[in-house]
Amino acid sequence: MKIAEVPELNAGENGELTVCAGETTTFEELFEALGDSADEGGIWSSLSEGDYEYTFNTIGECQGASAFVKVYEYEVTPDIDEEVTIAVGASYIWSVTNQTYTAADSPVLVELLDDNGCTYTVMLKIIEDNSLSIGYSAINEGSLLVKVYPVPFNQEINVLYEFGFDTNVSIQVIDVRGVKLTDIKIRDYGSHSERRTKIDLRRFSDQILLVRVTTNKGSVVKKITPSNKKVKYFDIL
Repeated sequence: MKIAEVPELNAGENGELTVCAGETTTFEELFEALGDSADEGGIWSSLSEGDYEYTFNTIGECQGASAFVKVYEYEVTPDIDEEVTIAVGASYIWSVTNQTYTAADSPVLVELLDDNGCTYTVMLKIIEDNSLSIGYSAINEGSLLVKVYPVPFNQEINVLYEFGFDTNVSIQVIDVRGVKLTDIKIRDYGSHSERRTKIDLRRFSDQILLVRVTTNKGSVVKKITPSNKKVKYFDIL
């Protein structure tokens, strides 16, 4: 008499899956979270919000098996709105795209990926101001470049700037209530010299801030967000 052994089905190991906010998780993604040992052909069921079970039912002498996957989502990276004020007819080099824009291009929308591979939107709004048009030919002869990094920030930021004209420079960090947190003055900036200013933000690393860079011919305002993202529970339908 021969006894045939029925291979035991493997449901894999309990796993976790983290997805972007609002993303619909597929069963293929859930299956990958079970590890390489899971056999195909099982049945998925939702036990509760965010809890999934992968099951092989007991059939005859073949013992069933099950494993669980819990689904989370990354906290949403806030969309960023940047606003720059320039003289009439001037242009602005946006550090996000390294492209040059004028007020006629405003608003400029760009979709980016955060550190988790999730999308968020950055919008640039360019405003022309007649009061900044003194020295009109000089502002058109040079470029204006302001870059703030890293964004999202942790404990400090770097403000990189270069202008095509001689000017005094003011760098201010402002909270969303309009309270001025720092005000750095740079005297006698020389045309076409790239400079970098490091600002310690350890006391303010849990809030959205505005960075305003002001010259004799205009100002640039950039919104920066903190990097202290949290992972929160996600309900999959």
